[in-house]
Amino acid sequence: MRIIKRTIFINGVAYDIWLGLVNKSYGRKADFQLYYYAGDPDDPFHSPQSLKNGFKTDREAIEYGKTFMKNLLQEALNRQARVDSTKPEA
Repeated sequence: MRIIKRTIFINGVAYDIWLGLVNKSYGRKADFQLYYYAGDPDDPFHSPQSLKNGFKTDREAIEYGKTFMKNLLQEALNRQARVDSTKPEA
């Protein structure tokens, strides 16, 4: 598995993400499988989680992974902001 580190920006804040890419070629047909890591891939407690397979190129898979992770983080940040705004102040 090839491990790829990318940086994505959300609201001006940089977040590092790790993606895993596996190339399963069948004859002349390439089939890439995309994984993501919830944390540092060197940590044995962070195993790769499958995102999607069936990509024709590695660039297509990486772009999909970056977009997926950006949307996932954006939703998590929005959810956290909603929770924080509903907490009563002391």
